Amino acid sequence: MSIVLDTVQPITKAGRAERVYLVFVRLVSLLCLISSVGYWSGLSGASDFYGVAALGTATVPVSALNVAMAALFPVAMLGLWLRARWGVAIWVGLLLVQIIVHLMAPATFGERLSMVIADVALLFAFALIAGYLVYSRYVAAESMSR
Repeated sequence: MSIVLDTVQPITKAGRAERVYLVFVRLVSLLCLISSVGYWSGLSGASDFYGVAALGTATVPVSALNVAMAALFPVAMLGLWLRARWGVAIWVGLLLVQIIVHLMAPATFGERLSMVIADVALLFAFALIAGYLVYSRYVAAESMSR
Protein backbone atom coordinates (compact mmCIF):
# COMPACT_ATOMS: atom_id res chain seq x y z
CA MET A 1 0.00 0.00 0.00
CA SER A 2 2.84 2.39 0.76
CA ILE A 3 4.32 1.84 -2.71
CA VAL A 4 1.15 3.18 -4.29
CA LEU A 5 1.05 6.19 -2.00
CA ASP A 6 4.70 6.99 -2.66
CA THR A 7 4.16 7.16 -6.42
CA VAL A 8 1.19 9.56 -6.27
CA GLN A 9 2.25 12.99 -7.41
CA PRO A 10 1.09 15.97 -5.34
CA ILE A 11 -1.51 18.20 -6.90
CA THR A 12 0.11 21.45 -7.98
CA LYS A 13 -1.49 24.75 -8.78
CA ALA A 14 -2.37 25.22 -12.41
CA GLY A 15 -0.32 27.75 -14.30
CA ARG A 16 -1.69 30.99 -15.63
CA ALA A 17 -2.26 29.54 -19.10
CA GLU A 18 -4.24 26.60 -17.73
CA ARG A 19 -6.41 28.93 -15.66
CA VAL A 20 -7.06 31.19 -18.65
CA TYR A 21 -7.97 28.17 -20.76
CA LEU A 22 -10.25 26.81 -18.04
CA VAL A 23 -12.11 30.10 -17.63
CA PHE A 24 -12.49 30.51 -21.39
CA VAL A 25 -13.78 26.97 -21.87
CA ARG A 26 -16.25 27.31 -19.01
CA LEU A 27 -17.57 30.62 -20.40
CA VAL A 28 -17.93 29.09 -23.86
CA SER A 29 -19.72 26.16 -22.24
CA LEU A 30 -22.25 28.59 -20.75
CA LEU A 31 -22.66 30.20 -24.19
CA CYS A 32 -23.38 26.74 -25.61
CA LEU A 33 -26.04 26.27 -22.95
CA ILE A 34 -27.66 29.56 -23.90
CA SER A 35 -27.50 28.64 -27.58
CA SER A 36 -29.00 25.22 -27.04
CA VAL A 37 -31.88 26.63 -24.98
CA GLY A 38 -32.39 29.27 -27.68
CA TYR A 39 -32.45 26.73 -30.48
CA TRP A 40 -34.87 24.47 -28.62
CA SER A 41 -37.18 27.35 -27.73
CA GLY A 42 -37.11 28.51 -31.34
CA LEU A 43 -37.87 25.02 -32.62
CA SER A 44 -40.78 24.66 -30.22
CA GLY A 45 -42.15 28.05 -31.24
CA ALA A 46 -41.75 29.58 -27.77
CA SER A 47 -39.39 32.35 -28.93
CA ASP A 48 -37.63 33.77 -31.95
CA PHE A 49 -33.99 32.96 -31.21
CA TYR A 50 -31.96 34.37 -34.12
CA GLY A 51 -34.89 33.67 -36.41
CA VAL A 52 -35.04 29.93 -35.67
CA ALA A 53 -38.39 28.86 -37.07
CA ALA A 54 -40.64 26.34 -35.38
CA LEU A 55 -40.59 22.82 -36.76
CA GLY A 56 -42.87 22.48 -39.74
CA THR A 57 -42.78 26.15 -40.68
CA ALA A 58 -39.33 26.21 -42.27
CA THR A 59 -37.82 24.35 -45.20
CA VAL A 60 -36.30 20.91 -44.65
CA PRO A 61 -32.62 22.04 -44.82
CA VAL A 62 -33.23 24.86 -42.34
CA SER A 63 -35.15 22.60 -39.97
CA ALA A 64 -32.47 19.90 -40.21
CA LEU A 65 -29.71 22.41 -39.43
CA ASN A 66 -31.64 23.86 -36.49
CA VAL A 67 -32.39 20.42 -35.03
CA ALA A 68 -28.74 19.40 -35.43
CA MET A 69 -27.58 22.57 -33.69
CA ALA A 70 -30.14 22.12 -30.91
CA ALA A 71 -29.01 18.52 -30.37
CA LEU A 72 -25.24 19.08 -30.61
CA PHE A 73 -24.83 22.30 -28.60
CA PRO A 74 -25.65 20.51 -25.29
CA VAL A 75 -23.16 17.77 -26.19
CA ALA A 76 -20.49 20.38 -26.90
CA MET A 77 -21.42 22.17 -23.68
CA LEU A 78 -20.87 19.03 -21.62
CA GLY A 79 -17.58 18.25 -23.35
CA LEU A 80 -16.31 21.79 -22.86
CA TRP A 81 -17.33 21.85 -19.22
CA LEU A 82 -15.48 18.59 -18.62
CA ARG A 83 -12.49 19.90 -20.62
CA ALA A 84 -12.66 16.94 -22.97
CA ARG A 85 -11.05 17.15 -26.39
CA TRP A 86 -14.18 15.87 -28.11
CA GLY A 87 -16.13 18.80 -26.64
CA VAL A 88 -13.74 21.27 -28.24
CA ALA A 89 -13.91 19.38 -31.54
CA ILE A 90 -17.72 19.40 -31.58
CA TRP A 91 -17.86 23.07 -30.60
CA VAL A 92 -15.38 24.12 -33.30
CA GLY A 93 -17.28 22.01 -35.83
CA LEU A 94 -20.57 23.66 -34.88
CA LEU A 95 -19.07 27.12 -35.25
CA LEU A 96 -17.57 26.25 -38.62
CA VAL A 97 -20.92 24.87 -39.84
CA GLN A 98 -22.67 28.05 -38.72
CA ILE A 99 -20.10 30.23 -40.46
CA ILE A 100 -20.23 28.21 -43.68
CA VAL A 101 -24.01 27.97 -44.02
CA HIS A 102 -24.66 31.61 -43.20
CA LEU A 103 -21.93 32.90 -45.51
CA MET A 104 -22.32 30.45 -48.40
CA ALA A 105 -26.11 30.07 -48.49
CA PRO A 106 -27.69 33.18 -46.97
CA ALA A 107 -30.76 32.79 -49.20
CA THR A 108 -31.54 29.39 -47.68
CA PHE A 109 -30.34 29.73 -44.09
CA GLY A 110 -30.60 33.47 -43.59
CA GLU A 111 -27.94 36.14 -43.41
CA ARG A 112 -26.80 36.36 -39.79
CA LEU A 113 -23.71 38.51 -39.97
CA SER A 114 -23.62 39.14 -36.21
CA MET A 115 -23.57 35.38 -35.54
CA VAL A 116 -20.77 34.87 -38.08
CA ILE A 117 -18.69 37.69 -36.57
CA ALA A 118 -19.21 36.31 -33.05
CA ASP A 119 -18.26 32.80 -34.19
CA VAL A 120 -15.10 34.04 -35.91
CA ALA A 121 -14.17 36.09 -32.83
CA LEU A 122 -14.64 33.05 -30.57
CA LEU A 123 -12.53 30.88 -32.86
CA PHE A 124 -9.81 33.54 -32.94
CA ALA A 125 -9.85 33.88 -29.15
CA PHE A 126 -9.66 30.09 -28.81
CA ALA A 127 -6.70 29.95 -31.18
CA LEU A 128 -4.88 32.64 -29.17
CA ILE A 129 -5.55 30.93 -25.85
CA ALA A 130 -4.61 27.49 -27.16
CA GLY A 131 -1.41 28.94 -28.63
CA TYR A 132 -0.60 30.57 -25.29
CA LEU A 133 -1.23 27.26 -23.53
CA VAL A 134 1.05 25.34 -25.90
CA TYR A 135 3.75 28.00 -25.63
CA SER A 136 3.63 28.01 -21.82
CA ARG A 137 3.89 24.22 -21.72
CA TYR A 138 6.87 24.38 -24.12
CA VAL A 139 8.61 26.96 -21.93
CA ALA A 140 7.95 24.89 -18.80
CA ALA A 141 9.31 21.76 -20.47
CA GLU A 142 12.41 23.62 -21.65
CA SER A 143 13.09 24.98 -18.17
CA MET A 144 12.76 21.51 -16.63
CA SER A 145 15.16 19.94 -19.13
CA ARG A 146 17.96 22.31 -18.20
